[in-house]
Amino acid sequence: MPLGDLAMKFIGFGWEVRRCNGHSLTELEQVLTVERKIHGRPVVVIAETVKGKGVSFMEGRSEWHGKPVDDRSYEQAVLALGGRSLC
Repeated sequence: MPLGDLAMKFIGFGWEVRRCNGHSLTELEQVLTVERKIHGRPVVVIAETVKGKGVSFMEGRSEWHGKPVDDRSYEQAVLALGGRSLC
């Protein structure tokens, strides 16, 4: 469900908004190590991500969000993400 401009909603309530690529550990670390309050305002982090990132048959497809993964699909996903086969 579309949320509209989420950053502007937080700004409207007086929050400091920080954005980052939620798939980048470097960016997440940088944004999470800033002061918890800036100029006396609370801070919200918007980590922009893609559902199923890195797994071709899941990436960007909402039908995989919250759906249990069968053994075959799990194995494919682990391999796609650079993991080792469990079989």
